[in-house]
Amino acid sequence: MDPTLEQQLRLMDSKGQRVLMTVCLNLTMFFRGGNTPEKRQAILAMLTEYQQMMQGKLNFTTNPQTGSWKDLRKKPYQAPHDWLPELSDQEWEFVYHGGQHHRDASDIRFLVLGQASWQEQHGDLGWVTVNFPLNFFSTSTETFQDVALRWIEALQPLHGYGAISTTHNHFDDHEYESLEVQLAEQYPGLDIPDYIGHGLHLKEQIKGVNWLTIINQTHLDSIGGLSALETISGIRVWQRGDNTLVQAAEQPALAKIPPSYYQLGALLAPVRSTTLYEPHYEEDGFTEEAYGQWLARFDTPNI
Repeated sequence: MDPTLEQQLRLMDSKGQRVLMTVCLNLTMFFRGGNTPEKRQAILAMLTEYQQMMQGKLNFTTNPQTGSWKDLRKKPYQAPHDWLPELSDQEWEFVYHGGQHHRDASDIRFLVLGQASWQEQHGDLGWVTVNFPLNFFSTSTETFQDVALRWIEALQPLHGYGAISTTHNHFDDHEYESLEVQLAEQYPGLDIPDYIGHGLHLKEQIKGVNWLTIINQTHLDSIGGLSALETISGIRVWQRGDNTLVQAAEQPALAKIPPSYYQLGALLAPVRSTTLYEPHYEEDGFTEEAYGQWLARFDTPNI
């Protein structure tokens, strides 16, 4: 991984004080059952492991009732382990991140939203998205895939993905949007996230493919099962419970995309959501149509 990539793609505000956007290695999973003890315990186990991995670099969290920010560098604050298991059937969320300011975009972040039962009955999905610095696993005894597989087995999500991704600030500052559109055009393998929009619109379909793609057994069966994946050269496949993790290439691709991405994208196109929705962007960002076209960028077998 190019160690200068993060610096090249980082965007600061006009005063050079806040990080508006940066890049990271990201794992995102969409799930149901946010009101169940099993899913909540899986999320808490993931958070505990992530806290251990980040070794004191999680600088901020939020008050679960008010959403106000708490600086963990000044004093400890109650953890989700203290309140989530006893929470009633309602929507819940929390965030931890490692920025120098609570509004900063950070390549160290754990962000999760669990839905109440009535929200899930309307089709809304819960989601968890976790950032790692690009070179974090170069000095780790484990790989990104090792961690992803362990968390997939624990959470049993509906679908998800792992990729080099942009990550945004925690404030309504959209200066990054025009640059993000340019980066999407320059680096087709870069993931452009919209967790809230995807949680509301994906329902039972996947967002698309990337370096790592998580699909459940129902999706896999509908496209021909493992035998269909075996027709694509260059990929790796793992199975954990009802989920299959597909790695599209040996390393995540950004600009020079291997054929396997397109072949996998074409194979999974029937289970990819085609609902058009705008990811809360302003006039300088993606339009609804352009974002839909970006989501479909790997649907063609060969280019």
